[in-house]
Amino acid sequence: MKHTINYCKRTLKHIHKVHFNMLHIIEHGDSLLKRFGVDSRLLMYQVMKHDRSKFNDVQFFAYADYFNGTQPPSDTTKKEFQLAWENHKHNENHHFEGQRYMRPENIIEMVCDWQAMAQEFGEGTCEKYYNEKWTKQYLDYYKVAGFSQGYAGNYTDDYEYSMMETIISECIAIFKKHPIAEDR
Repeated sequence: MKHTINYCKRTLKHIHKVHFNMLHIIEHGDSLLKRFGVDSRLLMYQVMKHDRSKFNDVQFFAYADYFNGTQPPSDTTKKEFQLAWENHKHNENHHFEGQRYMRPENIIEMVCDWQAMAQEFGEGTCEKYYNEKWTKQYLDYYKVAGFSQGYAGNYTDDYEYSMMETIISECIAIFKKHPIAEDR
């Protein structure tokens, strides 16, 4: 029971950080939002639903058991977590792995999610994740793939790749130029 309470606390803190990160982007990213036609009010409405699927029947106990922090996960727990992750990425529009196309709003939310993880792990901004993991695993692949089928069955084109790269880079620049207070 205690590990489910801890999971709830950790997840709610994460969601809270994502909300404040989105507010930070809205506050400091007016030109980005205007250029991509993003309505800040709708962006905040969207992010208020961030990660709510983590509380559904498929994900909740699998995530709580996997991240219990007391012991390495068993093979059964790992399998359940993998099913939960599949469910999560297909139910949350901010995970491109489960989406066929990402709107600018989803990309911004994705970066706010990365930023929250960077904050939780004391890494400052999400730039390290973007440079060391995301770019190597995903965006470089899309750049080479062009119009062909990409990661997880997604289809992309040069415009979508360019849009994703621009939005991600500008969000990271906002977080670097306007650091977020640690108490959030």
